[in-house]
Amino acid sequence: MLRARGSDSSLAGTVRFKALIVALASCVSIAVALTGTEVIEVQMGESIQAAIDAAPDGATIRLAPGLYRENIIISKPLRLVGSGRSPSMTRIHAVVSQEVSTLTITGDADVVVENLVVDRSRKLFPDAVAVLGSGNVTLRGLEVLGSRSNGISIHSTGTVEIRECWIHTNMGNGIDVQSPGTVEVWDCVIGLNAGFGIVVQTAGAAVSGGGNDLRGNGAELGFFAPSELRTVLVEQTDATHVRVPWDYETIQEAIDAVAPGGIVEIAEGVFPQALTIWKSLTIRGQGADETKLETPKMALWLYGGVVLHEVESLIVEQIALKRPWVLVGPEASLQDVDVWCTASRYGLDDVGIELLGSAVAEFNSVRFREIEGVGLRVMESANVSMRGCLFERCDLGILVEDAGTIDLIGCDFLQMEGLALEVQSGDVHLSSCVIRGGEESGVAVYGGALFAQDCVIAESEGLAANGEVYVELVDCVITENITGVRVTDGAQVDLAGCAIDGNHGEGAVAMMGGRMDLTDCTITDNGHGSDRWSTDGVSVLKSSYVRMSGCSVGRNRGDGIRVGRPVLGSSPPGTERDEVYMDECRVFENGDSGLSILGWCRVEATNTALEQNAGHGIWIFPSILEGGIVVKLTDCTIAGHLGTGISIEGYTDVRLERCMIVRNAESGVVVEVGGWAVSESLKIRLHACSISENSTGVLLTGSPSVELADCQITSNLGYGLQIYGEGCGGDQGAYDPDLRFTGELTGSGNVIPDGSGLDGNSLGGICPAGEWDFLLEGAAPGQGV
Repeated sequence: MLRARGSDSSLAGTVRFKALIVALASCVSIAVALTGTEVIEVQMGESIQAAIDAAPDGATIRLAPGLYRENIIISKPLRLVGSGRSPSMTRIHAVVSQEVSTLTITGDADVVVENLVVDRSRKLFPDAVAVLGSGNVTLRGLEVLGSRSNGISIHSTGTVEIRECWIHTNMGNGIDVQSPGTVEVWDCVIGLNAGFGIVVQTAGAAVSGGGNDLRGNGAELGFFAPSELRTVLVEQTDATHVRVPWDYETIQEAIDAVAPGGIVEIAEGVFPQALTIWKSLTIRGQGADETKLETPKMALWLYGGVVLHEVESLIVEQIALKRPWVLVGPEASLQDVDVWCTASRYGLDDVGIELLGSAVAEFNSVRFREIEGVGLRVMESANVSMRGCLFERCDLGILVEDAGTIDLIGCDFLQMEGLALEVQSGDVHLSSCVIRGGEESGVAVYGGALFAQDCVIAESEGLAANGEVYVELVDCVITENITGVRVTDGAQVDLAGCAIDGNHGEGAVAMMGGRMDLTDCTITDNGHGSDRWSTDGVSVLKSSYVRMSGCSVGRNRGDGIRVGRPVLGSSPPGTERDEVYMDECRVFENGDSGLSILGWCRVEATNTALEQNAGHGIWIFPSILEGGIVVKLTDCTIAGHLGTGISIEGYTDVRLERCMIVRNAESGVVVEVGGWAVSESLKIRLHACSISENSTGVLLTGSPSVELADCQITSNLGYGLQIYGEGCGGDQGAYDPDLRFTGELTGSGNVIPDGSGLDGNSLGGICPAGEWDFLLEGAAPGQGV
């Protein structure tokens, strides 16, 4: 039967609660049947720990009234008995300098502790009472208060019985069960704790009890705690639709009273209440702007509502939730809900909504705003579907961990204070989502997998993948970020049809074993942020792998593609090269070279065009490492660069097949010795290449091994082929004998006309002439050697 408003108000409930506390506080010590072979009396001023250490197994230690300042550890079977709470009180107060619990029970012993006040100093963080090990422990008639952490923390695989205790004003949880043991809680008063009254953090724990009065905690029960532990405010009725405040003044009373599966309708207004939802139901407000659940003025509360694991389904509609909510296991649906909360009184990070256990949740038009912590935390095997949701100005939008699964469609992350999305494990799917704004925002994947399609990541940190993870992006736009995409430590990132454009630093980076596969992507206009030194379109280094197909890399401030870095010494055993493979790509109009190859690596390209870059088309910088660089280009075009078409130095194996090297402002191909260059192991093979309209066709210096076969070297402004020596160095400035060509030159079938022909090279075909005629078409093999 529904009650009239005011028939049993929340004030009356509070009076009953206080009366019970007074009754417990004023009772004389509970009668104790002392057992055991020996009774040890301890007076105030004496050491309890010394008595415990000296006591035989099974002894009873009886404490006189008074204040004992020490931290106690019990690891043997015994009974510890105080004089009660009032009027003559035995109080144990922690030693401030010791960061351990006031009372610790450990080992496999059977221990009984009765009629004590355990008062944890607020200056340190350990729990007031900690139960460890695997023994059978009974706590009866205790008052536990004042901990900066939990009142009673249970890490035991044995049996723990807690009876007739008063657990209050702790800054963590009243009772915190963290292990899969057996726990019974009977007839306790648990109130005014900042966290949960009772929380069970593992589904494997066997927790039971009843007759407990829980009020005024951050939330009364948490996670896997059974609802039977808590005495309800009112008895359940058969009503399927109740209203607050008309039928019941408080929302918790309405939840307790409504029949399972019923509706709790809340009027317009602000309701400062923390809720324990222990049955399937619907909570419906009058709109997110009209109905708000906020924090009580006492400001001890850390939670706005907890949905217990035994709840099968929950619907929340048209309401605003200020404080964090925890959902354990239900099938939940949230529609037109605002979630917002600021930092707690104690500076702890908040979570807007936390899902764990086997929760299955559907969010539609849910808005997470101004959360000084995590907007949505998805844990364990929870599954979430989100459509049309908004995350705005949160420290972290979504955190996915412990194999959670989440699908987001049409969701926006705007002006985030930190990351928009962090994936530590599990699978995340994004479609048509926008992540924009916030310099520390973006997406970070540290475990599991991320799949995104038609999404925008802009004005943030971009996308970072680290570790053994997989990321797949299709038709996404990654723009105006500090770095577009960063892949490290073995992560695999596949991008198809994506635009990585206009980022302040590098467009895409693979390093420390990172792997990227890019198909039909554009990587353009990156690196133009004035304070960034990393300005390349694509950067590959530290044993990483990149494959590019059908990609365009252009107008980046630095190099189009940069591979590796200079290294010293001999080849480290087992070290992998950086690897880059390109097919049908275009690298154009970059502010430095099109392709810079700087370290121990392998680069292969087919049907790729490098065009009109401000530096060289390809610059192979000296790697002082034996067998350092392998480059293979097939059917490629290297054209229109302000520097050299391809500049080759160092320990390098370079092979060009059927390539066109044309219209470069400096030489088409130059083998250049200087600086760090070591050319003794430099091997170059040019086969069936067309090299024309460059300053010089091919310039050879130093002592490389060069094979030139079936090439067309025509219409260059200088020599077609210049073998640097005393007679052919004048056009390059003063002759430098250190650059003199002393290497091996082989080949045949080349067309290298001098300046007299229509396609002749202006200064001549080969310099010096005659000695190298065996290279030419129709020459006898070996002639001139």
